[in-house]
Amino acid sequence: MYEVIFYEDRRGRCPVDEFLDDLQPKVRAKVEKWIEKLEKEGPSLPRPFADIVRGKIR
Repeated sequence: MYEVIFYEDRRGRCPVDEFLDDLQPKVRAKVEKWIEKLEKEGPSLPRPFADIVRGKIR
């Protein structure tokens, strides 16, 4: 298992949490399922869920 850690700024604000809070419940649930899939499969997660951004950054 892997751990997904969301960025927090110096004030402790987390833009990802704020984004998720603004989603409709059905959409938020779908995104949370994708995040759980990422935690389970990590860098082995295939497209379209994850893709190479640059070099080894996925």
